Parts: sequence; C-alpha cells; structure tokens
Amino acid sequence: MRGRLIVVLIVLLVAADVVLITLAVRRGHGGAVDTAAGVPVGAAAPSTTRPTLSETPGDSLDQALVAGAESVVLRATPGSCKAGDTPALELSTDSGATFKPTAERLDVAQVLRVVVDSASDVWFVGADDTCTPSIWHWDGAGSGWSQSPGSAGAWHMVPAAGSFSVHAPTGRVGVDCSVASLSAIDGQTARVLCATGTVLGTADDGNSWVNLGHLDAAQVMDYDSPASAVALGSTPSCDVQAFTTSDGGSVWTSTDCLDGTHAQALAYHDGSAIALVDDAVLISGDGGQTWTAP
Repeated sequence: MRGRLIVVLIVLLVAADVVLITLAVRRGHGGAVDTAAGVPVGAAAPSTTRPTLSETPGDSLDQALVAGAESVVLRATPGSCKAGDTPALELSTDSGATFKPTAERLDVAQVLRVVVDSASDVWFVGADDTCTPSIWHWDGAGSGWSQSPGSAGAWHMVPAAGSFSVHAPTGRVGVDCSVASLSAIDGQTARVLCATGTVLGTADDGNSWVNLGHLDAAQVMDYDSPASAVALGSTPSCDVQAFTTSDGGSVWTSTDCLDGTHAQALAYHDGSAIALVDDAVLISGDGGQTWTAP
C-alpha cells in the first residue's frame, strides 16, 4: 500500500512538471515577433514595468515631425527648449519635392507637433525658450505664420524627452510608458508609441490608457482612425519596413520595404501616408501598401 502511494506521488509530480513547462513555453511565445518578417503573431501582455532612464531619450527629442495633405507638406526637426538645440521648420507646396525654411523669425525653441489637415489648414505647436507652448497657423495667402498663445484644445508632445506624459486638449496627462511618438485621432482619442514598442490608446482625453498591442520593430507610427494605422521600423531583412494594422494595433502586417536606412517621421491622414526616410519624402496613396517619391 505504501509503495503504491509513493508511485502515485511520483506520477503527480511528473504531471505537474509537464504542465509548468508547457505554460512557460506558451508564455514565452506570447506577443512574439517573427524577426524574419517583422510581423507580430500575437498581442503582447500589458507591461507594468516602466523603462529605465537608460532606455529613454536624452534631453533633446530627436524624433523628426512631418505632416501633409493635398500639395502641402510641413516637416521639422524638434530642437529643445531645455537643451538649447535649434529646431528647423520647412514648408513645401509641391508635395514634398522641394522645401523652403519659414521666412519669419519665429520665437520657437522646440516644435512639439505639426499638422496639415488641408492646404488651407496648416499649423504647428511650438514652445519658446521658456518651454511655454503656442499654436502657430499658416496663411497660404501671404501673411505667413500667426501665433495664438497657449495650446489648449490640442494634443502634442511635451518638451521633456522620455516623458511619461503628453499634452491632451484639456492639459497635461500621464502615460504609463516613456512616450516615443503621439498620434492624435480626435479631441478625445489618441495613441502613443512607447519606447518599448507597446501601443497605448485613450478614448477619454487621456484619463485612462489601454494596451492595444506591440510592435518591436516600430520606430515611427501614426493612426488615421482608431482601427487603422501605419508604422515604419527596422527588421533584419529591411532597414525601413512598412507595417499596417486594421484592428487598432493588435496584429501588424508587413508591406513595402522602403528605400533608405532610417525612418525619421510618419503621418497618416485620410488614407494617405507621408514619410521622411533619411532626408527624402516618400508618399503612399494606398494606406501604406506601396511608397513612391513625390
């Protein structure tokens, strides 16, 4: 009888080991990325650990900015109102074929967001040397840029690099990750790409954020709607690989491999995407599937 009991206990221990090993393997494959294609095969579990300082950018945000619609493209290097780095802001009226620096001497030490909703609706959020933001509107009829103090009503990045926050239309809100880029969809809805590749979303003006997915390869990302987005990133087989999602960010599909070595900026609006790759502009009219020079 005692011998049978020992045998039963041994069998139970072996079975428990098998179960634990199976669970560990399954957990290891959760949110994995096929590194050959750069395509996620599962959604990542929400992360409760914030990245360390060594995983965040320095005092100067180096993420370029771009926006475009119709024939107008606005691009910028952000600069820094904290570190004293000078931003660059350039405007194109020929779909990005040529750019000209802004003619005015604007009191802008850092560019926090650029927007082109149409050829007649072009604006950006800029901070002065005290890091106080303003909204600047462009009048294509000839009067140039005009300034509106403050940035109430606008989503934009905040001056601090590696910040765990963004500016929502109602003010600064916390985000549970180091924010690499911000994608504003409407007054209450936005997405952020975390430095770790996690995508977080809000539909209540930044009061709460949910984990929508993960894309390890992503360097830049922008949403056209809550469900549709385009991303660019580096994979072992392509320096600038394009990705698309139609389910909000849970599953990403690789599309075109773009010419160039570094994805600097991306904007996605009304089904068309515009990217800065190295120093060149590339445009996609089919939602990120194929890309061409202007």
